[in-house]
Amino acid sequence: MKDCQSQYKARIRSLEEVIAWRNRSCRLIQLLRSLLFLLFAACLVAALTGNLSGLLAYVLPGLPLLALFATAAYHETVESRQRSDQIRLSINQQQIRRLERDWAALPQVPFEVPPEAACLSNDLDLFGKASLMKLACIARTPLGIRKMGQWLLEPCSPEEIVKRQRAVAELKDEFELREELQLLSHTVAAAQTDPGELLAWADGNLWLDRRKWLLWFGRLSAALVLCCLIGFFFPGAPRMILGGLGLVLVIINIGFTVFYSGSIHSIFNAVGYRQKDVAVFVDLFRLSSRLSEDDACLGEIRQELVSGKNNAVSATGNLRTIIGMAQMRRSGLMFLVYILFQFLFLLDIHTLWWLEKWQRKYGMRVAAWLHSVATLESLVSLSNLAFHQNDWVFPSIDTRASQVVSEQIGHPLLPDQQRVCNDVEIGPADTMLLVTGSNMSGKSTLLRSIGLNCVLAQAGSVVCAKSMSLPPLRIETSMRIGDSISDGVSFFMAELKRLRQIAREAEQLEKDPERVLLFLLDEILQGTNSRERQIAVIRVCEHLLESKAIGAISTHDLELAEADKIRSRCRTVHFREFFEQNPAGQQEMKFDYLMRQGTSPTTNALKLLEMVGLGWKEDPPGADSGKSG
Repeated sequence: MKDCQSQYKARIRSLEEVIAWRNRSCRLIQLLRSLLFLLFAACLVAALTGNLSGLLAYVLPGLPLLALFATAAYHETVESRQRSDQIRLSINQQQIRRLERDWAALPQVPFEVPPEAACLSNDLDLFGKASLMKLACIARTPLGIRKMGQWLLEPCSPEEIVKRQRAVAELKDEFELREELQLLSHTVAAAQTDPGELLAWADGNLWLDRRKWLLWFGRLSAALVLCCLIGFFFPGAPRMILGGLGLVLVIINIGFTVFYSGSIHSIFNAVGYRQKDVAVFVDLFRLSSRLSEDDACLGEIRQELVSGKNNAVSATGNLRTIIGMAQMRRSGLMFLVYILFQFLFLLDIHTLWWLEKWQRKYGMRVAAWLHSVATLESLVSLSNLAFHQNDWVFPSIDTRASQVVSEQIGHPLLPDQQRVCNDVEIGPADTMLLVTGSNMSGKSTLLRSIGLNCVLAQAGSVVCAKSMSLPPLRIETSMRIGDSISDGVSFFMAELKRLRQIAREAEQLEKDPERVLLFLLDEILQGTNSRERQIAVIRVCEHLLESKAIGAISTHDLELAEADKIRSRCRTVHFREFFEQNPAGQQEMKFDYLMRQGTSPTTNALKLLEMVGLGWKEDPPGADSGKSG
């Protein structure tokens, strides 16, 4: 991680120097523009007042004017590069924050979690403020973010996982490609063109196909106006008739413009609000030419976007030209040209015909192009995580296994210096891991470590472990269940409903030999008395184990490990606490978060009460503040 930080810091220093230099250049260019304008104004006044005559009256004002236009164009180029450098600077700063797990400083990743995945997402922190999505996702286009979210929620086949792992390994050291992709996708995301609208248009009906008469009228009107204009300058031509006919046609064209321009312009805006918006897609597609042709995943993306005669780069290059014509009305000086050609020749209709001709040829391929870019963003996101966490490993997916076996597995959302890793084994079928321990000792963290790493594994990513193997899994959790006043559901009933969903999923997967259910249950059924809770938990565990599911359950109920019905089917581990005196002479509770075999020998609830000032001066009858009975 330190090597990554050094690389990012060096890049930040370099960009800051370039940005400072461009700022100085912009100030000098602005000063030069002002001087050139004053020089032009002075020469123009001299020419108009007669102080300059002959050729000098034209040349002297013209030279500073031309220089002013050239300087303005160069100024715009410098400012454009300055904006790009500012984005690059922000990208590298965010990478350092991602390394440091500075969640508050990282931008929120907008992803709408499907209702059926809400529990899993909430339990494992897949999305939200401090989440796996924030850590792993550097995609910025809406489709790229959606793709990355789907990869975290929907486990893919073992064959696809292997393909993704190879692609991620290939991209791991492509530092500059990652930065360039983030820059371009950031620009696409900032554009007013919605890829969803572009997709809807590409797959939609042709507007002019339902109004063919309008196309033919536009062509006829343009031909007649052109004939009137040409004939008007012929000697002996009936100028009154030609002028009158031309005026009538222009008035009719103005009427058609008023009536149809709204619908036509909305189509133009869906494809590209500005010409440069589509140009960004061209650059984004062209970036795939730097991908390896030998890798299966990356080769498919390259083939889709830059290979062949009618590839995405050449096709969107043509589209950029069409959009440039369609959006002439948005440019200051070109607006007057647009109005003239629209009223004379119905320019919008001819441009729309050109656009729909493109749609006929390429419309069915647009979805595949954007899908390829979204896939590339997701693969680059996973490669970014692999680059940051160089000590993490690719897991092995064993279709014949029914165990999750990991060496030194840790919580991927914790900073490296805070993370404590443990060797964990879950399974085989018909067995479970029972995790006991004191409050705050690390039970929930262990369950989330297992769940998060399994999610990463089945997305094709590296995992936070020294080694890990697992079968294809379906993950179900019950950790953060809450009551719902609006739905009239108590905490206990909400948890029962969630457990019923998990049980049904286990029953369905029992018939699926290709996937195993992994359940992770944290302190379940706390909303009832201890006696009934123990009976209910045993029944839930029995039901899941009989369905050939594997999993882990954490509990404070130390007697659960001794229950006859599950004693032989569970392996018990525990976390513990210890106490130290601080310099002020007060006792402080400490945790080492190391997993140990067997049932926890200690509890700490009464000790915690004492530490916050709510304990008894003497222990109540039958209670032991340090040891379980």
